[in-house]
Amino acid sequence: MAVPEAKTLEREIDVVVYREAGGFTARCLNVEVASQGATEAEALANIAEAVALFLEDADLSELSEVSEARVNRVVVPGA
Repeated sequence: MAVPEAKTLEREIDVVVYREAGGFTARCLNVEVASQGATEAEALANIAEAVALFLEDADLSELSEVSEARVNRVVVPGA
């Protein structure tokens, strides 16, 4: 008798990717996790793996829902 395969749960996360010196940084907006890669695709693959590892030991209530994400630039006085 064949052993049934374990079901893998999948979850979509919201990620911001931006270029920095030497590569790309990906930051998850749902939990405080970030990762890097030499390319944008590598940074996205790395953030998916990092979030999966984070969620292994995390309470799923730690995931915050993001309804609208925007990137804004603000002026910081005195900086």
